Amino acid sequence: MATNTTPPAAVQRLTLTNFIAAWETWSAEDMIACFSPDIQQRSMPLALGIPGRSRKEIEYTLPKLVQAVRNYSLKVSNVIHDTARNKAAIYAEAQGDTPFGDFQNEYACFVEFDDKGEKIKQLDEFMDSVFLMRFFPGFKRYLEEQSKGS
Repeated sequence: MATNTTPPAAVQRLTLTNFIAAWETWSAEDMIACFSPDIQQRSMPLALGIPGRSRKEIEYTLPKLVQAVRNYSLKVSNVIHDTARNKAAIYAEAQGDTPFGDFQNEYACFVEFDDKGEKIKQLDEFMDSVFLMRFFPGFKRYLEEQSKGS
């Protein structure tokens, strides 16, 4: 007799709902709470050369990003949840203000849940390449300044 290894759809849905709610409210702590201990996050397209992040790196970077982006708003336009494959896709647009310019980004995020469906173990974020080319150098300088002040 075969066993079902796919987590219940309701568990995945709750994890997805919690992640989107945390993203919409711009809460680093609540977003990180949705991630598995072994999460891998990738900024895409990969051709941009932005290194992937482990949970430890996310725990450092994400709160700094949240701190830097004020007047944040997120509009989620599309969510596709494939319970059989343990995955979801989200399309969203974000806006905000930073000390180094406007924050206007488009996202297509691909989420993969852990074996229980309770946490996100893979987060691939396709972002607006033009925005990233402008934003990333300023954010990198911001992180360096923040680490000097700590």
